[in-house]
Amino acid sequence: MDVTVDLHDPDANTKLVDPTDFAHFRVVVLTSAGRTTGLAEALKDLGGIDTEVEDHAFITPHGLRTLAGGLADDPHWNASLDGMIAYASSKGWTTEDGAIRAHIEWVER
Repeated sequence: MDVTVDLHDPDANTKLVDPTDFAHFRVVVLTSAGRTTGLAEALKDLGGIDTEVEDHAFITPHGLRTLAGGLADDPHWNASLDGMIAYASSKGWTTEDGAIRAHIEWVER
């Protein structure tokens, strides 16, 4: 699943793409040449940027459930998300509060 942030949008439109793909997780930032500002603001309610590892962010389970909309009511989807979080935790890719580390991929368009 991808958390996609469109920095072209003044409101930094953020959405969840492929919300049932629990094998992959990243933050995709759609940007124009040279524009890298606004990501921290766009992610503030979902987690935030990793201050220790460049090009990584942390996304909370609550943030993912919010972006998932109606899928967050599906017990199977929640069980799969919990499994993804458990796997990430076993690799050291989570914070103490369960936020999952995701690589940030910058896509210029």
